[in-house]
Amino acid sequence: MNPFTIKLRKILLSNWLYGTFLGLSLIVVFFSYVNTSVKVPIYHQEKKYQGTVLSKRKFDDSYLLTTQGKMNFQILVSSKIGQKIQVGNQVSFKGQAKRIEDTYYSFYQSSYSKKLAREGIYYRVTPTYFSILYQPSLRFRIKTFLYQRLDSFQSKPKAYLKTFLLGDQSDLNSKIKSVYQTLGISHLFALSGMHISFLIGGITCLLKKFKFNEKVCFFLSSLFLSGYFLIVSESPSILRASLFFFLFKGNQVFDFHIEPYQLLLFIFSIFLLKDPFILENVSFLYSFIISSSLILLGSTLVSSKKWMTTLKVSLLSFFVSLPVTLYTQYQINFLSILWNLFFVPLVSIFIFPLSFLVFFCPFLEPLFSLFLFILEKGCLFCHSISFLIFTYMKLPFLYYFLLFVLFYVSFYKRKFFIFYFFLLFCHSFLFPSFKSDRLTMLDVGQGDAFLFESKGKALLLDTGGKEGMDVQDASFLVKELKARGITSIQVLLSHGDLDHAGNLEDLLTKIKVSFIGLNLGEFSPCERRIQKLSAKKKIRIKQMQEQDQLSLGNFTFYQINREYQNENESSSVYFITNQNHALLFLADAPVRVEENLLKQYDFQNLSILKVGHHGSKTSTGERLLENQKIKIALISSGRNNFYHHPSPTVLERLKKYQISVYNTQTVGSTQITFPNLKIKTVLVS
Repeated sequence: MNPFTIKLRKILLSNWLYGTFLGLSLIVVFFSYVNTSVKVPIYHQEKKYQGTVLSKRKFDDSYLLTTQGKMNFQILVSSKIGQKIQVGNQVSFKGQAKRIEDTYYSFYQSSYSKKLAREGIYYRVTPTYFSILYQPSLRFRIKTFLYQRLDSFQSKPKAYLKTFLLGDQSDLNSKIKSVYQTLGISHLFALSGMHISFLIGGITCLLKKFKFNEKVCFFLSSLFLSGYFLIVSESPSILRASLFFFLFKGNQVFDFHIEPYQLLLFIFSIFLLKDPFILENVSFLYSFIISSSLILLGSTLVSSKKWMTTLKVSLLSFFVSLPVTLYTQYQINFLSILWNLFFVPLVSIFIFPLSFLVFFCPFLEPLFSLFLFILEKGCLFCHSISFLIFTYMKLPFLYYFLLFVLFYVSFYKRKFFIFYFFLLFCHSFLFPSFKSDRLTMLDVGQGDAFLFESKGKALLLDTGGKEGMDVQDASFLVKELKARGITSIQVLLSHGDLDHAGNLEDLLTKIKVSFIGLNLGEFSPCERRIQKLSAKKKIRIKQMQEQDQLSLGNFTFYQINREYQNENESSSVYFITNQNHALLFLADAPVRVEENLLKQYDFQNLSILKVGHHGSKTSTGERLLENQKIKIALISSGRNNFYHHPSPTVLERLKKYQISVYNTQTVGSTQITFPNLKIKTVLVS
């Protein structure tokens, strides 16, 4: 061995080298988060821009594209154009551009615009001119050919073939993706180490049949993997798996004897230097943590019985990634340990290899469809079993980091497992989500959704949900509830308009609802669907009459409106009491209803007013405000909404009576804690 090789090996074996890399990457991460100044490039409306399509997703009758070029964009194109476009196409366009901003702000959801800004995307363009350019690059021609080939398959097989072969999940059904996530098997559908092992294993076996030595096999496999990486979507998981192969296999083939933990530190540092914000990428966290743990602790998992080894791997993967699951999903499905024992072999041994065979032998598509049927039906059946699913409210980040450290320490000192499970137990049962009575106005875009919490119980007054790109859906509500540790709710609907009740149908399938209160008057199509679904699920449902009341801890809800011919006029108006405070929620009731209520009721100690009809000029009249001592007015309305809510007239009227206004447009979600009426908002107005 020559002196240079000896010196190189000494450097490569030094902990100082990898420590320095890690320290440098952490410094870059620190300054990236500290630096809040953003330089937004100027968009020229008449200029033609070019870019490469990185992703596309269907939205109603349109497609939303993400492009990468000298400037990165989101482009909203018609369905006709979108169907012609493949990921990897180069396009040219110009048109109206709108700066991308968050359309809602909640306590437990990260900023969408900030996420896009970190990817260099600041504008959404609706093109007046759009053209797909000729693809001179061999890479894009191959990619276009692959997509055209996959388009010849039926919709479901095509969606899974795109997922397994190209890492493109855009065609996967969103509901089944949600099921996979709940079961804890969504990692099977991201290009990762399993896919790389299969590809490289097959290529290596083929090369060895032609008597190539190990170094040649490594070189040719690396060449193939590099080409494959350029063709697919370049996701963090496939990049991580590729780096693992290059470094770990290269270390083995060339006898560098670098320790596995040193290579892991190096790979982790490379990722942080490439993208300081990758720590926010959940897929990367899952893939890196699980694969690293299997490498570092793999020797302790080996058993003479294959099923025991599989069980140990499933247990390790589950518990080592559990802090990430808790931090991002606020829920643990302990049965996912068992589900992985079935679905991992099903996907890795049958479905994934078969996807390659189907691509070259389309006549096998019926067999592929059969396995997909088994996969989806099996997942839906397992999803219906929920007795070992636990919800955990969100805690400070330090708790999740401590869980992660405790798990690793437990492998060397087993008694620390006791502390690990003790923390989980305390988190689930000893951290009450609602120590105080709370009311939260949830920012759901153009709509109403108010969450009440008291004495371990929760109630939603309206759910929001009118369909549209800038409106929150039911998954947002579920996440908001779980983050607070809420597993069961009651629901009151003021009336059946979609912006008040539209999310309830989907919500009923995702969280336990014990009671639904409907409004007076004729039911809307949405309410009729809710009634049918509630009957199937045996949920108690009631049409709330005038003078009906409902208790929730220290809150008491009185429905005080009567039936009118108009849907808005028949809105359930709720007078709510909490100790020394009274609240009035007017739904979409107009001034006429307000005046009738004032004749019939004497609203005393009225502290909080939910302004009627999102601040429309048809509601919140002068007579309602003049004889009250209202302190807080709540307005829930979407940013840049079509109706131009709230009305300047109403805002001036509220200002005249010195009422503090909290509008979701300006402050986002707003939380009020009783009895001191302590107010917390996402944004500062």
